[in-house]
Amino acid sequence: AVQVFGEIAQLHLDAGDDEEALRVLLRSLDYEPDNRDLLLRVGDLQERLGLAADAIATYDRLVGLSRRIDTWRSNVGVLEKLLVLAPD
Repeated sequence: AVQVFGEIAQLHLDAGDDEEALRVLLRSLDYEPDNRDLLLRVGDLQERLGLAADAIATYDRLVGLSRRIDTWRSNVGVLEKLLVLAPD
């Protein structure tokens, strides 16, 4: 299901409809809430749309998930994004 949602979201992105792409990606999180790639994609899109508070929450969720599965090295890029969005 998540792959299908991803393909639909990409079609919306290709058409320039970022808001609809985000809606589709958020819906796909209902099926795989701990999907790291999906969370990163959602956070990046939220950031691009100027939804800084939402992006911060998504990136925080991603970092928390990564702590649980011991993939802290992969968090460096996400932590850098958080520093830009929320330097405090």
